[in-house]
Amino acid sequence: MPLPELADDHARRALASAAQWLGIGVAAVPVLDLADRAGLFVLLVSPELLELSVLWPLLQIAFFVGLGVAASALLRRHRPTARSWFFVGCVTPVAIFTLHGGLRLSAAVALIALSFAFVQLRLAREAPPLA
Repeated sequence: MPLPELADDHARRALASAAQWLGIGVAAVPVLDLADRAGLFVLLVSPELLELSVLWPLLQIAFFVGLGVAASALLRRHRPTARSWFFVGCVTPVAIFTLHGGLRLSAAVALIALSFAFVQLRLAREAPPLA
């Protein structure tokens, strides 16, 4: 494989990885907080405690997972010059929520995922948009 094609392939993979980590980082704080507040982690150990009261938190979790997937898909399709602004726009609410709520496990997971996304995004700074 010639060197320019290898570099393009590496940039495309880095962009795809950045998009995946961004989606995880955007969704991590609300999903983990809602799951903890609703007692969904207890249901993993004892599923016989399942009640109808967990349907609303599950719908909220599905909404935030959808936001993470949408952020991931949009980052893949942005022009190289607009990706950094989109990334900052996605990171800002997570950072404000972390500063307001304190450093919890969900915030730590989100910040780690967003750090990985930032590194991969820097590697893919000239990659063309993915379809």
